[in-house]
Amino acid sequence: MRLGISLGLAVVSALAWSACTSEATPPVYLDTDYQLRCLDCPQHAPDDPERDLALLDGEYGFKLECEVSEVGGDLSLTFEAMHDSENSSDRYGFRLTRVTIDDDEQSSECKVRVVEGANTYESPCTGGDLSAELPCKVSLDSDGKILKGSMACDKIKAQGVADAYRYLVAPQTTNRAAKIQIHNCPGL
Repeated sequence: MRLGISLGLAVVSALAWSACTSEATPPVYLDTDYQLRCLDCPQHAPDDPERDLALLDGEYGFKLECEVSEVGGDLSLTFEAMHDSENSSDRYGFRLTRVTIDDDEQSSECKVRVVEGANTYESPCTGGDLSAELPCKVSLDSDGKILKGSMACDKIKAQGVADAYRYLVAPQTTNRAAKIQIHNCPGL
């Protein structure tokens, strides 16, 4: 009986060791801090909470989905970080769609979406100067398996609510872009 237990422990230990030393794909990691602010909003609503995220996919109820693909010879990122909850007021996160990496030009498919509770804000983005038509700016550069950059929006529009908008900025600032780092995105 003792041999069976010892043999079983040896097998479990060997499996645990091999899992720790496996060359499996590392999890996606996000490091960012941002805030949606109502700087000159006509509805005079309070700012949304500051979001300071430094987490791996699956931590603290967060789902991180990341994909890098080649589009027209350029690397393109689609990334989502979402905290889902059964209580819709606790739901928050953001999505970057078709963001060109290592290039100042963004495709016409580039979009930024930010969710805060029951509200969703979305607008097209650029890599250059912000405008009424392109109110969001995203800039990402690759450094090995790490994407580093920034995101900002002047008057990102609320979906389904006329004339409702917010500013996406670094927390407690009025015009500084939020920094973002994404590690281990598949396709890099």
